[in-house]
Amino acid sequence: MRPLDLRKLHHAIVLESECNFARASERLHLSQSALTRSIQALEDDLGLHLFERNRSGVRATPEGRRILEQGRELLLRAGTIRREAELIREAESGEVSFGVGPAMAGIILSPLMKAMSRDETKVTVRADIDSPPALLESLFGEKIEFFIADTRLLDSAGQRGAAILPLRYMETGFYVRAGHPLATGEVITADQLIRFPLLMPNLGEDHWTLIGALYGGNFDRTSVKHLMCNDFHSLKAAAMDSDGILMCVQDTLETELSDGTLQRLEMTQPHSDIGWNIGMVSLEGRRLSRAGQMLFERIRRILHVDATTT
Repeated sequence: MRPLDLRKLHHAIVLESECNFARASERLHLSQSALTRSIQALEDDLGLHLFERNRSGVRATPEGRRILEQGRELLLRAGTIRREAELIREAESGEVSFGVGPAMAGIILSPLMKAMSRDETKVTVRADIDSPPALLESLFGEKIEFFIADTRLLDSAGQRGAAILPLRYMETGFYVRAGHPLATGEVITADQLIRFPLLMPNLGEDHWTLIGALYGGNFDRTSVKHLMCNDFHSLKAAAMDSDGILMCVQDTLETELSDGTLQRLEMTQPHSDIGWNIGMVSLEGRRLSRAGQMLFERIRRILHVDATTT
């Protein structure tokens, strides 16, 4: 049995839609004689008359309607295969733009870039570091395909067309240099904390909500000196060379905590849970490209997140 010619099948479906050889030929950019030969060849191949002529033009026979209905499904599946091939090619040589919150940049970007630089694929990766709300706007503007960040401030994102995939909870805390006035090993109160500059990632306009939770609801904004930026390494360097107090994810400080360069402050109650709910945010109903999926799987492994748990 000879394989079915999908090109001729497409010609027949267009002819059924137009009910006229002239209009179908124009739509297919073929001459009428070429279209006629294509339809005749398909009918000969199938051993059926697919069309009949009448005064109003051309219409499919009952047998033709049955065949062309299945033909449309076949062409749709063929298109899916073609799209899948395009996605596979993108995974080998495409481009992926994604975002990462400042707090997560210190955990994800270095090992990710090292892994990608050793990879044999030709994927181009562009990473944007910004606050979660800003990354959300970039996502809706389709400047990035997805982003990884603390999703607590994005609870309403699903109503705006974003999908949140929870990844893991990460413990955060306050950290100071060795020799800092608060590095006494004693439990620290919010009143003591407020005397020193707070170094923290840029969390967007809602950062006051978090700061209020850290110090207690009755704190005076004007009395809290806080310094924010998207460069986590600059924040860490400032903490190691000043009396600033760094607020960040503990996983980013494994080396400094191990060698004693920085140490964690133990806080008294009341003290709200300031752990971060890390998640992947993408457009609702939009599947990641192959290159995007590959990149996300690498990030998942960096965060030690099992694919079966998300």
